[in-house]
Amino acid sequence: NIADFTPDAARTNGLSPFSGVFVVEVRRGSTAARQGVFPQSIITHVGDAPIANTRELLEALDRYPESLPLRFTVLTWESDLGELVSRFALLEIQPN
Repeated sequence: NIADFTPDAARTNGLSPFSGVFVVEVRRGSTAARQGVFPQSIITHVGDAPIANTRELLEALDRYPESLPLRFTVLTWESDLGELVSRFALLEIQPN
């Protein structure tokens, strides 16, 4: 499950304004989980394309063939560091 992450949401959480897609839920044992995409992660790019909201994410996914591994840029809160850390996740998109 995903939701929009807006500049206002970033400011509310004490961050510099940016947009992306907030990850609400990740299936345990899924490829996403193994690649470090966790609940409360924020997807900011698919490939090199910036993603500002869920509509843009879904449009970007529609441009790629099914089962093609895609690189996502994902921000994850690292409590040990007290900051968001950017990482890449390589995910294979499955048809619904």
